[in-house]
Amino acid sequence: MRLFVAVDLPPEIRAGLAELQEKMRALGRGVRWGNVAGIHCTLKFLGEMEEEKLSRLVARLETASTPRFVLRVHGLGVFPGWRNPRVIWVGVDTEAPHLEILQRRIERAVEPLGFPPETRAFKPHLTLGRVRQPQDLEPLVTYMHAQREQVDLGKFTAGQFTLFQSILRPNGAEYRALHHFPLKGDS
Repeated sequence: MRLFVAVDLPPEIRAGLAELQEKMRALGRGVRWGNVAGIHCTLKFLGEMEEEKLSRLVARLETASTPRFVLRVHGLGVFPGWRNPRVIWVGVDTEAPHLEILQRRIERAVEPLGFPPETRAFKPHLTLGRVRQPQDLEPLVTYMHAQREQVDLGKFTAGQFTLFQSILRPNGAEYRALHHFPLKGDS
């Protein structure tokens, strides 16, 4: 099983992502745009794991909860940088540090099961697309650079995080929610 842990998105945020993606699609030939229904805020990519270990993983993740928190979806960016964009994203942040705390708790919870901590700094984001052919990106990069601070898709309360299975298909990955972990109380 190929697994990851993420915060899922409400319909109104998905609708805003779809609208933004549609505006950008015409400007970015050579970009493989993600299916908006599958966009999520990844907290930990776990990779492959035997199904027999799933119950132990769920038990470990149940210890990682934090209070509920509000997330704001805004700003445009790219990885690794504007000169050579490979991933196009919308930013995610929160006024309180609960998202980062939750991500660190998940890292610590799964480490005893053989999942090493991420070495890169946590940069919460929602991936809109991946650059497949870097030529002809100038109109898209120009648009994104001009709009990077103006894009604001709103806020939502994260009331849970989810363990997903990623099933690779010829036309893209399919994500199946395996277990939801409610966040406890208000921040």
